[in-house]
Amino acid sequence: MPLKNVLTILQRGCFRLSKFCQKTVLPQSRMNKLGPWLFLLETVCLCYIGTNQIIPTLWTRFGSSLVVMNQVFTWFLGAEILMNWLCVRFVTSSFQPSLAQIQLLKQDESPEQSTNYMMSPVEENTLRQRPIAEKSQSSSKKYFTWSTCKSCKHVRPARCHHCNICKTCVLARDHHCFFSGNCVGYKNLRHFFVFLFYSMYATVYAFIHATAYYCVELWPHSSALEILPFVTFIRNVFGQSNYHTGVLILVWWGLGMFLVIGAFQFIDLLLEIPEGVTAYEFNSGIELEDSRTLMEKIRAIFGKYWLLNFLVPVHFIFPPIVDPVNWPTIAGIKRGPDEFL
Repeated sequence: MPLKNVLTILQRGCFRLSKFCQKTVLPQSRMNKLGPWLFLLETVCLCYIGTNQIIPTLWTRFGSSLVVMNQVFTWFLGAEILMNWLCVRFVTSSFQPSLAQIQLLKQDESPEQSTNYMMSPVEENTLRQRPIAEKSQSSSKKYFTWSTCKSCKHVRPARCHHCNICKTCVLARDHHCFFSGNCVGYKNLRHFFVFLFYSMYATVYAFIHATAYYCVELWPHSSALEILPFVTFIRNVFGQSNYHTGVLILVWWGLGMFLVIGAFQFIDLLLEIPEGVTAYEFNSGIELEDSRTLMEKIRAIFGKYWLLNFLVPVHFIFPPIVDPVNWPTIAGIKRGPDEFL
């Protein structure tokens, strides 16, 4: 059989296996329930194993003070990750239709316009208070429009999208985070960014220590093939390998996979913030006509004193400086797919 046909069969098999896992083994609802618990278990276990076993083994030869410094730094990273994870999980950006109607009524000057908002599903009403250039009217007509959500049947503003997992519309929805079991929107995007920042730092830090520990402590006493998780698992089943070695190998591979996935997510966020777009808009290639400066876009996510968010969560003191319903600084779409032009 030609190699090309073999690769095609393997590709189809992997695709079917992936679909089967998504629908049967790990559907989105199950991932949403298991994700937070798996994340908590992994974080606590990594901090415990790192501070009680790996760090003392690697740093004792350099002095007890360096051991304590690395242990304190490890728990500092763990605390920052957990604090921001809790904020991502419990700070919601859900849209409240009743408040939106009040805001719309306040924008209108004449009673007739107020009546129009109340009588129609607002599907034909654009954000009229914003000056829109003629060339961008066509681009913003479809996307920057009030519409009725097909799922929850509520009227929602522009850039507000429904999440089938959370069962609600989310203002400036970026994506759904399965690690926290909640949607990331305009209120908790700052916490997701800080969460990813410390997670990436901690993952690199832990991966380096795990690699050094494996080379110093495990490599001389194990087979070269035991670096592969399934080989270690088979050897553990038949009693030919140490169970402790298998766990550490699995953790090492898990850190590597999380590092790759998290790095792509973090880079996407770094590219989204200067453009002032959400993940949906970024992935769709939408460029907005936004009059905000870079610092204003940063404060629209992190609030006034944005650096404080990297020490403690301050969303309840310094909220995002943005209007997530009317978007007065955005005139329309500069460039995007055909369906938005």
